[in-house]
Amino acid sequence: MSKIHRTVGKKIIKHIKQTFVPYEELADILKEDGEAFLEDAEERPLKRQTMWYASKKLSKMVGREVLYCRALLRLEDEYLEGYALSTKDR
Repeated sequence: MSKIHRTVGKKIIKHIKQTFVPYEELADILKEDGEAFLEDAEERPLKRQTMWYASKKLSKMVGREVLYCRALLRLEDEYLEGYALSTKDR
């Protein structure tokens, strides 16, 4: 259960978490290739809710439905965690 704290005489710092999703760049890649990969940042991983919103916004930008799923991108000797994005006709 959450704790309740009195705030009289104390300073509250409001923290708004913003996730940076490069919509313009992703939309261009999805238009050209039909698929893209968005890597998670270690200090601020992408949430499913963020990707749901991004897929809806990208669908409008691209003009086709954009789907997303959690994925690993394999490079030569390492794996990157993130989300795979693709257009529905892909």
